[in-house]
Amino acid sequence: PLSLACFYDTGNVFARVDSIRLSGFSHTAGLGLRVKTPLGPLRLDYGYNLNLPDFLKDSGYKPNQWFITIGPLF
Repeated sequence: PLSLACFYDTGNVFARVDSIRLSGFSHTAGLGLRVKTPLGPLRLDYGYNLNLPDFLKDSGYKPNQWFITIGPLF
């Protein structure tokens, strides 16, 4: 009923297709705790953005984030 997960995620949202650049992708790594419940999995994840842009840091964004999710992913 209890498990641990490691994850790596990359991506971004671009305004136009021709503006897509690999250097514009964000990279996040983290750990998650999973608990099986009758309603589906309960997930507690901690992610750390490995390359948070300076303009987001200057706006007060932090590179780390906690996420709580109930139910299936999709």
